[in-house]
Amino acid sequence: MVSDERVPLLESVDATVAALPTEGADAAIVHLAQLYAAQIDRAAAMAGSAAKLARQVREEHGDESALYERVQALAAKVSERDTLDRLGARLHAALVELGASPKARAVKGAPAKPKGASTLSGLRGGLAVGQ
Repeated sequence: MVSDERVPLLESVDATVAALPTEGADAAIVHLAQLYAAQIDRAAAMAGSAAKLARQVREEHGDESALYERVQALAAKVSERDTLDRLGARLHAALVELGASPKARAVKGAPAKPKGASTLSGLRGGLAVGQ
C-alpha cells in the first residue's frame, strides 16, 4: 500500500549521507546538501499551505476577488516545482560529489587506467603521449 505521506527529502539525504564513508573534510558539502534538501522540503510545505489558503479564499470570496488573485500569485511564487527546478540539480551534484549515486560509486570503484598506449593511439598505430 502506498502512503500519501511523503518522506521529507532532508530525511532521505541524511540517511544517504549516513550510509556513505564520509570524512571530516566532507562536512561542508554534506551541510550544503542538507540545506538544499531542507529548502526543497520547505517549498513543498509552503506550496501545500498556499494551495489550501487559495481554496479557502475562493470558497469565501469567489474566484473573481482581488484577494483570491493575490493569493494565487503568492501560491505561484512558492511553487514546489520551481524550487525543485532551481535546487534539484544542485542537490544532485552535491550528492554525486559525495559518491551517493550509482554512477559516482562505479567511478570510485573503477580500476585506474593502465599506463601505456591509449585505445585511440593503438588504433592509430602509435604510442600514448608521454611514452
